[in-house]
Amino acid sequence: MEVDGKRVDRVWGAPFRQALADYHAVLPRLGRRVLQEDGLGVLWEARKGRQKALFNFQPRRLALPGRVLDVTAGEVLPPGKVYRLKACHTYTFAG
Repeated sequence: MEVDGKRVDRVWGAPFRQALADYHAVLPRLGRRVLQEDGLGVLWEARKGRQKALFNFQPRRLALPGRVLDVTAGEVLPPGKVYRLKACHTYTFAG
């Protein structure tokens, strides 16, 4: 894909490349989209099973069930009732 004759990853830079990498990492979980009422993220549920992916847009605190992986940072978050989510990060969990 190009913009003004240039590849989009070169025009939009590192944030675009990271978002695209996150998207490909969670693609198997993208079965059904659930828009968040607050507009702070988009939740995707896998077609089968309980796996979910959350594209988070703004920093916030949120309760998530099960093992939570920050896909963007590549790290499993320590277990907790409420997680401090970062802006422009993608998370996976089961619930």
